[in-house]
Amino acid sequence: MPTNNCPKTDLGLENAGVKYTENGILVNSYLQTSARHIFAAGNVTDTNIQTHTALKRKVVSRLIICYIIIRLNSMNPHAHKVAFTQPEIAQIGNNEYDCKAKGISAKIAIVPLTTTVRSNITDQRIGFVKLIVDKKRVIIGGTIVGPHASDIAAEPPPAVRHKITSEELASTPHCFTSWSEAVRIAAGKLL
Repeated sequence: MPTNNCPKTDLGLENAGVKYTENGILVNSYLQTSARHIFAAGNVTDTNIQTHTALKRKVVSRLIICYIIIRLNSMNPHAHKVAFTQPEIAQIGNNEYDCKAKGISAKIAIVPLTTTVRSNITDQRIGFVKLIVDKKRVIIGGTIVGPHASDIAAEPPPAVRHKITSEELASTPHCFTSWSEAVRIAAGKLL
């Protein structure tokens, strides 16, 4: 006889201001918890939903998180924002929508993480590095999705802040077999 998954809520949620019942975490229609900056989706919520609905809500919650990252980016263009989802999502500087809104003529390179040796060694195939340059080929933004995106994202913010060109970034040695190799490859596509 099949049974439903039971939510695991003994995580110290009350310390974060997240309200829950024996049925799960309380969320609103945007999947926000009582702590408005914390989201919950799937069987951990108090709504009695089937697996297919939980999976759809997981996708919706990722989209909401991506939207929040884009909005936060406009507040501090040099800081990177990271969503610790699976896979992780990191965003730095301008994205293509910012460039369009600001009238910036931009060029974009997207490199799948599968182009790195690290991806082949670890058999982790999901993700990409996207870099954006202006007409002078200065790095003005980027997005990283994949395993360890939060670690890979340490490199683009200084490039954006110090107006590093794609040529300078591509010619900088990167540790072979590291995830950051994808940043070098993306910069090389923008020469």
